[in-house]
Amino acid sequence: MLGELDDVPTASSNYVISPFVGAIPYPYKFQLDKWETEELIEVPIASLLDMDCYSESIVKLNGLEIDTGFYKCGDKIIWGATSKILKQFLEIYAGL
Repeated sequence: MLGELDDVPTASSNYVISPFVGAIPYPYKFQLDKWETEELIEVPIASLLDMDCYSESIVKLNGLEIDTGFYKCGDKIIWGATSKILKQFLEIYAGL
């Protein structure tokens, strides 16, 4: 384990996520719990740091307008709590 990031509340389920950062050997055969994780997206950190990859927008969720960030990686979009966690990690990683 390398460290812990800030807790992130979720807008849709009212949960709080406590993210941790760790290092794992590459390549690694992930086994997803489909109840918990819909999809695994592997993206190079350099791609995520590209300014064209990130944008912010307002989305409607359960009748509320929420300001959120998005990472567009190829045909995949990373948003919501995952994008908040990723943004904090990348800011620490890049020293921003």
